[in-house]
Amino acid sequence: MKKVVLLMLFAVCSLTAQAQFHLGLEGGMNISNPSVDWDQIDNSSGTIGYYIGVMPKFKLSESIHINADIQYSLKGFSADEAVLNTDLKTRFHYLDIIPQLEFLLGESFGLFVGPDFSFKLKVDQKVGDDGWEEIDDIDLIKGSDFGATFGGRVYLGKLYLNVSYTLGLINVGEEEDVEIKNRNLQLGGGLMF
Repeated sequence: MKKVVLLMLFAVCSLTAQAQFHLGLEGGMNISNPSVDWDQIDNSSGTIGYYIGVMPKFKLSESIHINADIQYSLKGFSADEAVLNTDLKTRFHYLDIIPQLEFLLGESFGLFVGPDFSFKLKVDQKVGDDGWEEIDDIDLIKGSDFGATFGGRVYLGKLYLNVSYTLGLINVGEEEDVEIKNRNLQLGGGLMF
């Protein structure tokens, strides 16, 4: 998976060597609501997290751009833990690499689509009223995730606002009886340089 991501980034850079380049700094809110099927939890629901990152943008033409979002992203879920009969909150810390093909509709609005490659940095949990603790045995979820991202972006001069949705396409649950597919809505914005 890492080789595929590196190959894609190399291809993007090679294809756009003569294209106009811009760099965006961005951040915003994640609204995660993963699909969770796990015997030890009941009533799973989403959580709110955040993301921060950079967005290299390569302008191929006036209406077609290639973006390569690189983000630190906090996602997760809340649930009722069945064994201890208490609240359980789980956060996934990811490095997301999201190459996108963006089509501009006019001067200030774009629609984009692309794959989402996520690499697990760490996992932490909060059980009941206890504080957040990093899970030493982070084999609860796999080391990487793959999904599809689509969304829209409004440009206001050097500022931009965006909304995107990522649909996880693989089960990130590591154990046989755990099925977790990430689903994430992002609301945010950034500044282009």
